[in-house]
Amino acid sequence: MRTNTRYHNLDFVTDTLCYKQIGSSTLFVRDGNYLLSPSVSEGQNGAYWIDIRQANLEQISDRNNCDLLIRIVPDLFCLCKLSHINKLLSPTLMDNRPNSGHVWGIKLDIKQFKKTVDIRSNRNREIFVTVPLLTKEELLRMT
Repeated sequence: MRTNTRYHNLDFVTDTLCYKQIGSSTLFVRDGNYLLSPSVSEGQNGAYWIDIRQANLEQISDRNNCDLLIRIVPDLFCLCKLSHINKLLSPTLMDNRPNSGHVWGIKLDIKQFKKTVDIRSNRNREIFVTVPLLTKEELLRMT
């Protein structure tokens, strides 16, 4: 059974990184800078996946001024500019889910040995971006 991850390391984002959560979404703001921060744990089939909701993206006035921080159970992260994954957020790759509305399904291929994460479209696995896999300590040194 998949672990409920909604609040995983949320205190790290709000207390340590000093971002304020916007409503109950995965969107945060600090000093006019946005942070989209979904969390993920390993699913039943061993895969990691997230949805990026169009409703959250519509609240961001400038995607170049937004970071994507994926919180991975137990205590790993990947961080990049949201604009870095633009090719995964095209209208042709969008899904519509009954409870979430318009979303982009994103699969994460975590390569712990290489300390990287391939962020892939669920609709077209050939489209992906590779980002560093980080510990809390490494993330703090970057911020």
